[in-house]
Amino acid sequence: MNSINIIKALSYRAWLGTVGDQGRLTEMLIYPLSHLAIWGLFLYAGIVDQKIAEQLFFINLVWAITMAVQIQSNRIMLADFWSREFPELFRSGVTEKSYLVADLFFGFCSGMTTIVLFFVLTWGCFDFSSDSMMTLIYTFPSYIIFSLALAIFAIAVVVRLSQTYGFIAFTLLTLILTFSSPYCPVDNLPVILKYIALISPLGLIFEYIRNGDVTLLYYSTAISVMAFIASYIFYIKVFKRLREKGDFFNL
Repeated sequence: MNSINIIKALSYRAWLGTVGDQGRLTEMLIYPLSHLAIWGLFLYAGIVDQKIAEQLFFINLVWAITMAVQIQSNRIMLADFWSREFPELFRSGVTEKSYLVADLFFGFCSGMTTIVLFFVLTWGCFDFSSDSMMTLIYTFPSYIIFSLALAIFAIAVVVRLSQTYGFIAFTLLTLILTFSSPYCPVDNLPVILKYIALISPLGLIFEYIRNGDVTLLYYSTAISVMAFIASYIFYIKVFKRLREKGDFFNL
């Protein structure tokens, strides 16, 4: 079986696993929908300036999409670990590259589902300016690439350290978001926290949403690409080391 067919089979397997699991399917839909409802109604209420409300709305939407992509990608891997199917997949001829592509593809589709829901549910419901509506599109490359980078890194860490560290898949993004200053302009932060926020792709995206400085978006995309490359190299090295030590099928 060639790589393309393996990726198709793994992607279809992930889809069936999600559709057949009401908990996973509900989580994939409810979390982004709750963001849309909470912050959409906040915007609709008009209790704060329209521009500020739109900024908060889009910051939370980027947050929801990034989390959907990363966590849904990692859920496939964790389910394989917990069911003890992970080593069996690789015995059957699946390679680490094809497995990764299938995971990331499913995570990407989860993120796209959130975006489609956004456009369907907000079309005509909220008074967005055209510039605000395009914010999600302009920032798309950066937050998607970064979320995929986090997914790769989390998979590599869990494979390297064991499934006991599966919690990393659910806490990594939250930790990064904490220091990315989603609700506070970076100029108002203490110096150390300011520099931390400005090396985070998400921190740069949030600041771009607030002030519209396109340069921040370029930096964010560049850092996201570097994070993706570094995570991929780390992932490949983890699998290579496990094969060399002969521990691969004991996962």
